Amino acid sequence: MIRIAVVAALGLFMLGLATPNISQLWDPFAQLPINVNYDGVITSVDPGSDAANEGVAPGDVVDFSSTTLAQRLVLLDLHYPRQGDAFAFRVREKGVSRLVTVRAEGRPEILEDLIVVLRRSTYVLFAGIAAFILLRRPNKMTWAFYLYSLAAIYGNGEYFGFLPAPVYFTICEIQVVLLALGNAAFLTFAARFPSDRPQGWAAGADRAAPLAFLLLAVTSLGADLGTVLFGVPSQALVLASTIGKIAVFSIALFTLFHTYFGQRGQERQRLKIVVWALVVAYAANVVILWIDTFSLSFEVAFWWDALGALNLVIPIAVAYAVLRYRVMDVNFIFSRALVYGVITTGLVAMFALIDWIVGTVLAQERLAVAANVVAAVVVGLSLNGIHGRVERIIRSVLFKRRHAAARRLAQLASSLPHVTDSATISAMVVDEPMEALSLASAALFRANERGTFERVWALGWGESAAYDLDPFERLVDRLRSEGEPTRVGRKDVARDGLPAGDASPIVAVPIVVRSQLEAVAMYGAHTGGEDLDPDEIGSLRRIGEAAGAAYYHLEADSLRSALEGLALEIDTWRARALELGWSDAKEEERS
Repeated sequence: MIRIAVVAALGLFMLGLATPNISQLWDPFAQLPINVNYDGVITSVDPGSDAANEGVAPGDVVDFSSTTLAQRLVLLDLHYPRQGDAFAFRVREKGVSRLVTVRAEGRPEILEDLIVVLRRSTYVLFAGIAAFILLRRPNKMTWAFYLYSLAAIYGNGEYFGFLPAPVYFTICEIQVVLLALGNAAFLTFAARFPSDRPQGWAAGADRAAPLAFLLLAVTSLGADLGTVLFGVPSQALVLASTIGKIAVFSIALFTLFHTYFGQRGQERQRLKIVVWALVVAYAANVVILWIDTFSLSFEVAFWWDALGALNLVIPIAVAYAVLRYRVMDVNFIFSRALVYGVITTGLVAMFALIDWIVGTVLAQERLAVAANVVAAVVVGLSLNGIHGRVERIIRSVLFKRRHAAARRLAQLASSLPHVTDSATISAMVVDEPMEALSLASAALFRANERGTFERVWALGWGESAAYDLDPFERLVDRLRSEGEPTRVGRKDVARDGLPAGDASPIVAVPIVVRSQLEAVAMYGAHTGGEDLDPDEIGSLRRIGEAAGAAYYHLEADSLRSALEGLALEIDTWRARALELGWSDAKEEERS
């Protein structure tokens, strides 16, 4: 729960700074017709604007001491003004200072609007994919990727524009720190991708990430505090921050190339799409940083947003590679996303309808607020039920095959304890899940008299595959101590005799009888290479429990038969003894 809260808080904060800017489609922001860098130098002037008519030209210097904090936020493009807002300040031209008044101008262009929508959508999708990956497989690598996804989010925070300038500036600086953290986290991600275990050069890059964060945070905060807060020229710190970011991205990209060229065959193929996607994003981000640093002209603003949208290639490529490296199944993500999307859309529509009916038709705003509060309480109390029903509907309609597989495995788990033949149990544990889930391999190992686990049934395992498991192997020890399905690690897979490729086992399920490990079921990935999702692993766990119950019943039946046989044998010998005239101690006691 703490992890979910932290992920949600960080994501909502960063998205809250950027996505509300999409409101400029129906309530356009304006912009000053000049670009100013952190030394106060005017780098470009919009031709035909009031500023150009007043003689303001590139190369003039704004006297920051003549401006307020609110004005500096606008001059440095950290805050959008409204069309017609006037700003008076002094500029120096060839040593001569004069007062100028500049008015904010609207810049409505449909193509720019479309790019804004595209980039804001990119933010949400990038953060959404990264959050799903993190929540399903939390580790340092996925945390770093999520923080980097937040660093790709950049907005002027106009949603908070109504706040006093000092408060607004503080929020902007929190964003600056998170941006520095995210950019440094990209180095951690690059060093740990795809196994979360940095080695060699990558280990050094991983250790350098905190220093990278310190460098980026100090230079970025220093520039803002110097110029925005105190009016001190700080373009040198902006340039240092830009060089630092490019250096971090370059080291990260070099680290990924180092990992890529250190792989062979199929492993290199799986990394290829990520490496080339990051090359594209790297080039785009270098150009963006150049534009940010030098504010070249108004004409490049369009390309700033357009290039920013190219960051979308990163989450798509990483999500693909993560799937190939068996972190999760994309269908599982989409099913969850649809559930929350349907619920969210329904709730928004419900509250909007309440507002419209009560606030507009009945013209009772206070009643509308009360109705919304009552609706919120009702929804809160019934949200779990709503979530379950919506999820069942979506799974049965849009994910019919997966839903059918889950139902089939549930029926298998309920019928398995009643099976009275060990060969049938073996076949059901292996054949049914493999067919229902379209797995590349499955195998069952059962304990024998020698103390090892002997392979009694398998599909997708070649003739030369291992026929037994040592009871002291690390994987077996984990299953024996934890009693839960466990991931098969790389060292486990490296064991001689286990299948390779997609048939390589990725999940091992313990089958326990009377607190003793009776058997081990091992399952590979889906035939397409996708990982088993948590729901599927849960189904396999229930099959393992049912198989344990079936083995227990077989053992109980065997013991009962043995006892009955012994009792019959005893009765036979007792009758024989009486025939031979031997006394029966119990009969003598009775007499």
